[in-house]
Amino acid sequence: MAKVRTLFISAVLLGVTACGSSDDNGASGESAANTDGSADSADTADAAPADEPATGSRTGTLTLDDGTAFTLEMTTCETSENGAAGFLIEDGFDLFGRTSDGEFTVQLIRAGFDEDSVIDTSVLEGEFDDEGKNAGLLYTEGSEVLVATVDGGNVSGTVTLKPIGPNRPYGDEIGATFDVDC
Repeated sequence: MAKVRTLFISAVLLGVTACGSSDDNGASGESAANTDGSADSADTADAAPADEPATGSRTGTLTLDDGTAFTLEMTTCETSENGAAGFLIEDGFDLFGRTSDGEFTVQLIRAGFDEDSVIDTSVLEGEFDDEGKNAGLLYTEGSEVLVATVDGGNVSGTVTLKPIGPNRPYGDEIGATFDVDC
């Protein structure tokens, strides 16, 4: 049964990721120009695409019960309430962020086909070697359901994380509070 659940979660994650945002803002490299050949004054190099918030406003924190806090720069920040397409359930989200030094990543997902098939996934990973292998830590959601509130582009809640693998710097189980501002 655990293998079936793992396979189902993997399939859902792949589906959400495939439908999710990317770091590519869709720019083709061509400069924007009006039909008269002049550049459009609304187009600037610093402007975010219309469907994404301005740079710097997509942040989050994950705070463990022992006080360890991870400040995150969110690269994927989609919710069922901020206009992201593809969510079939209410209060769905796909969130991915990393610390500014790139040492730790956090992923939080709530997806499903309907309210009876909701899958929650939470992952805290970090301390990889130069080749991206041998994770120093990998914690994922335990058997408890992720508790979260979605308010537009803001997602907050709690989760209990358990380690996978031999490295357990935060013990065999630790609670975490998260707050993400998309």
